[in-house]
Amino acid sequence: LDQLRQIGTRSALITSLLVDGQHAVAGYNHVDNEYFMLPYEEIPVHFPGTGDMFSAILIGHLLSGQPLKHSTREAMRWIFNKDTKVGEISEIYACGNNDHLLVVILDGKNDGKFRTLESVKDMIQSEVSRDKKAEVIRQRLASATDVASAAKVAGAQPVDTIKHVTFNSPVFISSVGGSEYSLSGAVAKATKGAFVNGIKGQTAVYAFQVINDHPSNMKVDEKNKQQTYSQVANQQLRGASRFMQELFERANVKDNRYIFY
Repeated sequence: LDQLRQIGTRSALITSLLVDGQHAVAGYNHVDNEYFMLPYEEIPVHFPGTGDMFSAILIGHLLSGQPLKHSTREAMRWIFNKDTKVGEISEIYACGNNDHLLVVILDGKNDGKFRTLESVKDMIQSEVSRDKKAEVIRQRLASATDVASAAKVAGAQPVDTIKHVTFNSPVFISSVGGSEYSLSGAVAKATKGAFVNGIKGQTAVYAFQVINDHPSNMKVDEKNKQQTYSQVANQQLRGASRFMQELFERANVKDNRYIFY
């Protein structure tokens, strides 16, 4: 929190902390010059969107004039509180520029290790459908030997030339309006002049030919390199900490160290 304040942040909040084996949210409120830590009991399941909901409720309270600590507690009450019952409705929160209202309704709980099949059915159906479509398109492209013949396959998009494709970042495909990580990786691996087809992306199956190859002359910045290493190391430490905590919680370990000290 102090490091965030040093770079100019007045009030700061850090979620998903593990302090002495206790999950908590910590913050600093510059208005009251107050540090605070709010513990919670983590349910060992992961769902997309909880962070967005937490932020929305938090900001809604802040915009209505509530202190940071109170706003954080109210957001946690809905996101982390296992006692919130199915069907409960939150109070009305003001969002945006006080021109939107937000109401949170808990419509279900999953206290098991995995989400139910019904809750992820649409997501799985979309993934399976995409994979099956990709298989069909790959079969159509199997006989293509160059870009010209690939362009004649039924349903093919117009041929486009894309520059500045690097392994460092996903290539943006304007015709589909999205970025493709798998295409960047395939291009980086291909040699100059090579024709490659059947690369399955998120929105299409691609065929391409490498027209030219320009090795980067960019030098490695040792300072940034060390910062990246430090970030990765910190992520690994957090992961190891969560892993050990999971083992501790699931093994029903009893701490008897007090007997010996």
